[in-house]
Amino acid sequence: MVREDERTWLKCGIEFMNGVQYASAVVTRDYSDWSVSRLPGAPVALYLEVRRTGDTIEISHSLDGASYTMCRTTRLSGSLQLAVGPMAAAPKGAGFPVTFEELKIQAG
Repeated sequence: MVREDERTWLKCGIEFMNGVQYASAVVTRDYSDWSVSRLPGAPVALYLEVRRTGDTIEISHSLDGASYTMCRTTRLSGSLQLAVGPMAAAPKGAGFPVTFEELKIQAG
């Protein structure tokens, strides 16, 4: 997740809907919009790369950690400081187990 405040943020990862896994990106700037890309089969892991250049953020995903596909670019915020870190959510039900591995945050 990349977050300026409660009205300006993005989250990306796996979304599970109707028995199908999707690479997903939600961007919120007062209002939210959602991008999804169906993943083949039922992958056990999804690798994400989120890069910021100026006001623009590029989101790419991979199933093997080597070959990445860009799934979204967006203008998020011109703020010099944004919060960055992992997040998980279960809008329905009792939740689910989740593991975050190999988290790397680098200043560019």
